[in-house]
Amino acid sequence: MISLYTRFIALALFIAAIPGIAAAQSCPATVAVGYRVATYGSLKVGLWYPTSGKETSYPYFSNLSGSAAYMGPPLNCGRVPLVVFSHAFGGCGTQIPFFTEELARHGYVVAAPDHRDALCSVDGSGTQTLAQTQESFLDPASWTDATYADRKDDVELTIASVLKDAVLAPLIDSSKIALTGHSLGGYTVFGIAGGWASWKDPRIAATLLFSPYILPFQSKNTVAQVSVPVMYQGAQFDIGITPFLLGKNGAFAVSRPPKFLTELMGGTHFDWSVLVCGSQPTVAACLQNSQNAQVINAYGFAFLDHMLKSAPTPLLFSRGAGVADYERTTLLTPVIAASYSPGAAPEAIESAFGDGLADKQEAASGTSLPTSLSGISVTVTDSQFVTRPASLFFVSPGQINIMVPKGTAVGSAAINVLSGDQTISTGTASVAPVAPALFSADATGKGVAAAQSVRLNPDGSQRIDLVYDPATLSPVPINLGGGPVYLVLYGTGMRNHQSSPEVVIGGQTVPVAGLGAQSQFAGLDQLNVGPLPGTLAGRGNVQVSLTIDGQTSNRVNVVF
Repeated sequence: MISLYTRFIALALFIAAIPGIAAAQSCPATVAVGYRVATYGSLKVGLWYPTSGKETSYPYFSNLSGSAAYMGPPLNCGRVPLVVFSHAFGGCGTQIPFFTEELARHGYVVAAPDHRDALCSVDGSGTQTLAQTQESFLDPASWTDATYADRKDDVELTIASVLKDAVLAPLIDSSKIALTGHSLGGYTVFGIAGGWASWKDPRIAATLLFSPYILPFQSKNTVAQVSVPVMYQGAQFDIGITPFLLGKNGAFAVSRPPKFLTELMGGTHFDWSVLVCGSQPTVAACLQNSQNAQVINAYGFAFLDHMLKSAPTPLLFSRGAGVADYERTTLLTPVIAASYSPGAAPEAIESAFGDGLADKQEAASGTSLPTSLSGISVTVTDSQFVTRPASLFFVSPGQINIMVPKGTAVGSAAINVLSGDQTISTGTASVAPVAPALFSADATGKGVAAAQSVRLNPDGSQRIDLVYDPATLSPVPINLGGGPVYLVLYGTGMRNHQSSPEVVIGGQTVPVAGLGAQSQFAGLDQLNVGPLPGTLAGRGNVQVSLTIDGQTSNRVNVVF
């Protein structure tokens, strides 16, 4: 039988990543910002939102002004996400206007309540009396879900009220709600994301945590129970909190993916407040002159844009200027390359999809597969906790194709993508002895088979034809006249079979003439079936199904 080595490189192994779903965005990239203060019950909430009004100077504090249309009319440009900000102990809703105002300018509604411990206020008032802490910050183990439950109630009241607000509700996509918070505010939103099971709000789609007081959750071992995407931000001189985010036992390491960590160059615990602006008189000047304010916004916006708007955000997958450390681990979705079905088998070709997997697209060259391409490597840790490097066919930002290592044990296996020594994406696959999958001509796992018909002529010669048109990928009818005809199918995950395969074509069981590894391409299996029964002649489009060791492959088609 002829080799399909070159054809399978083009059609099956090195296909482009499945495109992501683009965000439906009718708002401009940046909009004018409106600001107003609402009172929900006794709770004061600062609100920033896209407006059709004209911005003017707005004094958040005596020494710092923003640019917003106070009480401006909302801009009708489609529904946008809602982000709720929870301030630090003793802060207030306008604590970080360079973030909250600018986030609204990028197409969000932002709501920031004044918690009862606030020393300032979203309406410009304030108090000089610092509230007593409910539990000691030095004794995180004493904290429970009753600690600062009033803050949780404030956030929930804010969400509920904004979603019913006559002015703002028509602007908001209620399926896209994120929480962000600083210090005690980080504790608050992490608890609502699931750090405290009794606080969990299933509507929350992402959490952005600014130097969060995470220790109570670490002491109770509940960090890993938060399943929503999270970004931690810390700073080099934030000695009270950032060290607990870092390291093999830190919050980042324990958190579930997708997860991100940005450590500011220099910086202290108060960089997520107006103090980072120094003597700058305006939000615009602050963003112009404060590198850490720029980094906070750049990475925070990239995270929210990616999670809430499905927007392409290259910065989220790279370490930019002003960042002392940057780590990220995204979710990887491994599937069998031929069929895109869940599962895996030793020596099978596996495709894995994710975000930011490689900086560029690169394919292996030659017949020997490497274990590194473009600085990317992949390991497979099987159910016996044995870790093996995987051979690579192809890497790209959204897709990696590997061969599952020989000897991988049956059961759940962790597939990790590494850039250098850092795991940047991880997923799991259920490994079975066989995971049969057939390639189709268009590399989707559906439609006409990537196959050949082979006719044995009376003179002993062979006529070999593709069962599809290479130019259009449309089926080419198989002619059963003139001698015995066989069908050659190609797939993966089949070679380690224990029992005889069963092939059914058009409802008829067809003999299997041979099954094994295709000798010229790693991971590729070849299945020869026939002779094909003459009763298939003229049947038109029929399905081909394969069952091996009780496992059924995807179905492909041929035409007679």
